[in-house]
Amino acid sequence: MDLRRSRLVGKAAKVDSLTDFVLLAWDTFGAREFPFDTARLLALAVGGLDIDAIERAKILSKTAGKVRLLEPKERLRRGADSDLPGVTPEAISFDYMIDAVDTALYIAEVDGQQAAKRFLDLHGYTSKGGFISTLQGLVNAIPRTKVKGTWVVPEAGLLDTLCTLYFDDIALPEAVEMAAVVAPNENALFELE
Repeated sequence: MDLRRSRLVGKAAKVDSLTDFVLLAWDTFGAREFPFDTARLLALAVGGLDIDAIERAKILSKTAGKVRLLEPKERLRRGADSDLPGVTPEAISFDYMIDAVDTALYIAEVDGQQAAKRFLDLHGYTSKGGFISTLQGLVNAIPRTKVKGTWVVPEAGLLDTLCTLYFDDIALPEAVEMAAVVAPNENALFELE
């Protein structure tokens, strides 16, 4: 796991177990949704994590036989839940780096990049090694694919803009433009000429 994380981040870096899980899940599966059993094995390998604990941290949701990584806006915590892991714009500090990154991405999406920059400055993240390493890992792990100019994974676009504006040292892989797949007309068998 250390070697894989080092490859994503570009150097030897240690991050917390929840952040590690997210980085390695994106890198391993390249998709938001993947099999529950494989997620469970990855969680155990990353740091003896339990899928239920990862779900309580609002990293993923479980369905029959599958798990789904949540988008930053789906990880939002408010009020009494604001001391739990997740996206918390009003937090003073974060126990998990993925929460800090997802909070910055949430703020960028909802309030704009300048508001995200104020958040980054307030917490000193523009110069924090763990935050920058997590950003680098995520831009390398999350698929950077577009269809008709729109990011397939919204976080990839938010990360791209955030890093371009405020993190010159982050190396951004090229984005891949995919052709839109047009579904065949289901009613074609019944159309009359």
